[in-house]
Amino acid sequence: MLALVDALVAWVVAVLAEFDALVADVDALDADVLAADAELLALLADVLAALALLLALDALAAAAVALVPALVACVLAVDAELEAALAELDALLAEVEALLAWVLAVLAEPDAAVADEEAADALVEAADADAAALVALVAAAAASTSSVHLAASALVPMGCEPLDVC
Repeated sequence: MLALVDALVAWVVAVLAEFDALVADVDALDADVLAADAELLALLADVLAALALLLALDALAAAAVALVPALVACVLAVDAELEAALAELDALLAEVEALLAWVLAVLAEPDAAVADEEAADALVEAADADAAALVALVAAAAASTSSVHLAASALVPMGCEPLDVC
């Protein structure tokens, strides 16, 4: 019986050894499962990080799209300022042109005065010539023998007929 007890103890020891081996296998499988879980969690963390980056990229794209109207408004404002500056420049050029025209007019005044003086001199010379011609007519009339002829020759150049009362 002792042999039977020894066999039974040996069998129990063998079963316990197998149980320990199974527990070791389960522990190894648990370790593998835990490692696989860790890898899966790492992959999930990578996916979540990629998703976070994608969301950040989407937010950046939305911010960029939101900035487009502001950029367009800035461009339009700069364009309006440029148009205003060009209008001011046009006004300034018009003022400069007006000032230049005034300066040219002022510079032309002495030339006009000289031309007026020359015209006045010409009128004086013409009047002198007319006076000399009148003197010659009067002298010619005085040389004439009749006093009626003298009166007629003196009055006709002045626009009067000899019998008119001037």
